[in-house]
Amino acid sequence: MAQPAAAAKPRATDELARRLAAEVTGEILFDTASRGRYATDASFYQIIPAGVVVPRTTEEALRALAIARDSGFTVTPRGGGTSQCGQVINSGLVVDFSKHLHRILSLDAERQTCVVEPGIVLDDLNRQLRPHGLWFPVDVSTASRATIGGMAGNNSCGGRSLRYGTMRDNTLGMQAALADGTLLTFDEQPRDAALSNVDAPGRDLFRDMFALGEREAGEIATRFPKVQRRVGGYNLDALTPSAAPNNLAHLLVGSEGTLAFTTQVELKLWPIIRNRVLGVCHFGSFYEAMDATQHLVKLQPIAIELVDRTMIGLGRDIAMFRPTIETAVRGDPDALLLVEFAEEDQGENLRRLKQLGELMADLGFGWSQPKKRWGGVVEVADPALQASIADFRAAGLNVMMSMKQEGKPVSFIEDCAVPLPHLADYTERLNRIFEKHGTHGTMYAHASEGCLHVRPVLNLKLEKDVRAMRAIAEEAFAMVREYKGSHSGEHGDGIVRSEFHEAMFGSRLIRTFEEVKQRFDPEGTLNPGKIVHAPRMDDRNLFRYPADYRPIDLKTALDWSSYTGASGGFQGAIEMCNNNGTCRKLEGGVMCPSFRATRDEKDVTRGRANTLRLAMTGQLGADALTSDAVMDALELCVSCKACRNECPTGVDMAKMKIEVLAARHERFGLSLRDRLIAFLPRYAPLAARFAPLANVRNQSRLLRQLFERVAGVSARRVLPRWRSDAFDSSAGATGPAGGKEVVLFADTFNRAYERENLDAAVNVLTEAGYRVHLPRPASGRRALCCGRTFLSAGLVEHARAELARTVATFAPFAARGVPIVGLEPSCLLTLRDELLSLRNDEAARSIAAHAVLFEEFLSREAAAGRLKLPLHPLKKKALLHGHCHQKSFGAFKPVEQVLRLIPELDVKSVESSCCGMAGAFGYGADTFEASMAMAELSLLPAVRQSQADDLIVADGFSCRHQIADGAKREALHVARVLQMSLRGGPLQA
Repeated sequence: MAQPAAAAKPRATDELARRLAAEVTGEILFDTASRGRYATDASFYQIIPAGVVVPRTTEEALRALAIARDSGFTVTPRGGGTSQCGQVINSGLVVDFSKHLHRILSLDAERQTCVVEPGIVLDDLNRQLRPHGLWFPVDVSTASRATIGGMAGNNSCGGRSLRYGTMRDNTLGMQAALADGTLLTFDEQPRDAALSNVDAPGRDLFRDMFALGEREAGEIATRFPKVQRRVGGYNLDALTPSAAPNNLAHLLVGSEGTLAFTTQVELKLWPIIRNRVLGVCHFGSFYEAMDATQHLVKLQPIAIELVDRTMIGLGRDIAMFRPTIETAVRGDPDALLLVEFAEEDQGENLRRLKQLGELMADLGFGWSQPKKRWGGVVEVADPALQASIADFRAAGLNVMMSMKQEGKPVSFIEDCAVPLPHLADYTERLNRIFEKHGTHGTMYAHASEGCLHVRPVLNLKLEKDVRAMRAIAEEAFAMVREYKGSHSGEHGDGIVRSEFHEAMFGSRLIRTFEEVKQRFDPEGTLNPGKIVHAPRMDDRNLFRYPADYRPIDLKTALDWSSYTGASGGFQGAIEMCNNNGTCRKLEGGVMCPSFRATRDEKDVTRGRANTLRLAMTGQLGADALTSDAVMDALELCVSCKACRNECPTGVDMAKMKIEVLAARHERFGLSLRDRLIAFLPRYAPLAARFAPLANVRNQSRLLRQLFERVAGVSARRVLPRWRSDAFDSSAGATGPAGGKEVVLFADTFNRAYERENLDAAVNVLTEAGYRVHLPRPASGRRALCCGRTFLSAGLVEHARAELARTVATFAPFAARGVPIVGLEPSCLLTLRDELLSLRNDEAARSIAAHAVLFEEFLSREAAAGRLKLPLHPLKKKALLHGHCHQKSFGAFKPVEQVLRLIPELDVKSVESSCCGMAGAFGYGADTFEASMAMAELSLLPAVRQSQADDLIVADGFSCRHQIADGAKREALHVARVLQMSLRGGPLQA
């Protein structure tokens, strides 16, 4: 695979790794897979670094810089790795600040300032500021994973820069080291002091910079674009005599790590927004929406954000966004403008919202007008809906990238900024450029600043599309210059735009940029090739998909045909990951529990997808898909399926892990632990017959230790106890003969270990008047099974065989519309998910359509007015933990709804990710610590803080056992809580 010519020699690289390992306690990553994971950002580029260091302290980061410099290696600082222009990739040493260097070092709430380490994530910073009534308002769409250091490097802007300005406007000072290790403070400096002969750290550098600014003031005034969204090149305007203030930190902001090595950033903070309203302006014509923006800004909103027809359409196909679009979008608009007002007085916000509607009418828009003038305002005052709309808009990039095709919206002209009066003509002419080159584009984002995220759809695996990209860039940037705009309006320069600076700024200022770089970094140690001395943006040797990109073709175990690419679409499914890093969020939702526990790039969905992509294209060596390097990346994947739902491009790592495990099983066979887990449904009847003997292991410390050595099951775990009175899952039918029919799918875990849950479910359903079927298997005497345990070990054919029996048994019921109800989320939802990846016949599709969780069924019946349950009050609090698969399939809200049917029961849901047990994952001796770390993030602390008489509710079998092991509390299935309410008192053991 082609790579830049500057790749280091192996002997020098080995010596660098040796020195780093000897002098730095943080992680030193020089293996091929780790380097590959750090070779990409959210751009289309890939450059393999010599190695990666993850320092634990600032001192270690500076030591790594010194070692690399002395060894002749370049150094690139990295935060969340979400840059879209190739800023944080290079062939030298990459220093990852995000794992350890994320503290607030000081906070002055009265002065509204703070000092932070560069690795702190924006959302995490704002969570810590919220109790003080403050926030940092440069609210980029990647706030859940973007680090302050990276935002400073890019001069990030965010959606509300109309009011709050850019990163530069909110940076008060920076502490940073020069390439030679000199640590300096860059902040507001009086020009006369810097130009004096007083001896002070950095005096000569500061004096030279101010002199340069004075010398070039006229050229800067002439050539720098007069738009707010101008982040290209170095901020030389901060050095001119007219700059107010003369803050040398503003020169570092936007320098992309090319001038100095940032160790601290001082930020200006703002009071949090307490009141806001949103007007969703609808337009039947995209052009008219763009033309209207210049008028709408006169109402002084804090933001006007664009959502185009393509984004609306793609959002409707994404489960997590569909309800928001259905609520907020009226008809079939060509474009939406999201106009936000956030004054302190909510009455004033509402007045402006009313004025917005009046202004739209004055501009000639109305719901009854023809298409060109069709439109109006949907008013949104509800904070929850506002938040949902904001989440949809923030996910714009990922939504656009969710296209399941080889061509994707490509980022290279995505944040040009033009003055508002030209915005409509600019976008119209841009579309004509796209058409000229045989493509079309997507447009969204910051209409209020004339900075749209514009992405032509191209397939950069094809040389013709690479040529088209070059031509589009040249023509688009020329048009931006014509309008006196900026070709770099938010996301920085990196590789993709740096080569075009000369056309924008002129030769004289380019030489000045080079002079600044030379003065700060004479040896070119810091992140070379960005802003100055850049390569061509279309150099395919630097692409993620270079000219010799060749995926292997293998016969897959699962169906990937909804995707394009090799291996029946498996390659295309992997390449859906665009590296934007939503999976790196630390709170909210479930994704990604292993990353939240370790903060390691290999343990996040993005890192795993990159590992698979490298393996599938020969970049990790022969037979890499079944290698230990790939398995190391997948080891802590708990198959929570959160990425399937929360990743806006739908990367389904749980399904991909099954594919890898299937390949490894075929190559290497199974371990004893894998066999014990996979075949559990087969030997469960035998274990029930000898339950006392099967349970002896739990009572013997010696047997626990022996079992750990032989089978890899942690001695620190209590295994579920086998029941000798296992539930009879083929008992026929029970309940009123004329009642509405349901089938109860009695899963292996509840059947063999916790039959009281199934008994309770039968009790509840029959009390409600339903006829409950427990059918005999269509073939064989063994109880029905979803195949989940086999899938967890990669035994796909065994799972297929189990599901064949289940389908044959349930198909007659599904054919006549009978719901198939299950208690265990991971088992029942297999019928809605993996079943259709194993077979896609009519019977399977029918069963998938009729398979519902217990609470989904009851909630649906209650909403239809058909549920008749004589529930008695329970004067208790119930702490509810949702199973990951419930959340992934939108099945958690029904759980809350059903519990709230119980009179006087106070239900509170835990904001938790995965419990960490995840089937058999938490029982492994090698995964026990990671399992407990996941549980300790939020679930176990919440359980421990609850009162002794509170109910702990969890539908997942594994979740209940994790709670029992980690908090010594019994958790109940919802079925048992309902049974308790039916009986009007506590359950009996």
